[in-house]
Amino acid sequence: WLVAACCVVVLQEALRRELFHLFSERPFWSLKELAARLPLQGESSIKTMLGRVAEYQSSGSGLGGAQARGKYRLKEQYRDMTQQDE
Repeated sequence: WLVAACCVVVLQEALRRELFHLFSERPFWSLKELAARLPLQGESSIKTMLGRVAEYQSSGSGLGGAQARGKYRLKEQYRDMTQQDE
């Protein structure tokens, strides 16, 4: 059981790093775009991780405008991490 739990944590951390890398390329992503770029990850795993590290932009008002509508953006506390990687 402990080994399985450890593997899950490792896989989640790998997914988190991959998402941070993609968000360093551009600030807004739809779930479908991310799933296409991360084909070995299931949409449900991606969506779960997005719930932890990103915010869903349901409207196009504010920062990002229409390009942000229906897409995810990293939560503010994680944005600096992606900028440091550049």
